[in-house]
Amino acid sequence: MYLFKGDSIDKIDLNSFRIEQSFSLETDSEEEFYARSVKFGDKYFYVIADKDIYCYDLEKFSLAKKVKHSIKFDETIPTSLILENSD
Repeated sequence: MYLFKGDSIDKIDLNSFRIEQSFSLETDSEEEFYARSVKFGDKYFYVIADKDIYCYDLEKFSLAKKVKHSIKFDETIPTSLILENSD
């Protein structure tokens, strides 16, 4: 799993994201998360609008990325943002 430094959601321009769908994740609070589709390299991930921005692998549907900065729909996240690989 690649981990990124995350900023709080109020520092992210949510208008730059396109809402794809909403879904629930298994959490203690059972909150509903709103997902937006973004591109990482040649793969697409869901960005979850929460206190931090998380990306989920569309194929495995698992936490794959936590991003550092605001990203626009279809924008490729620079690999320089990767802090560690902790599979």
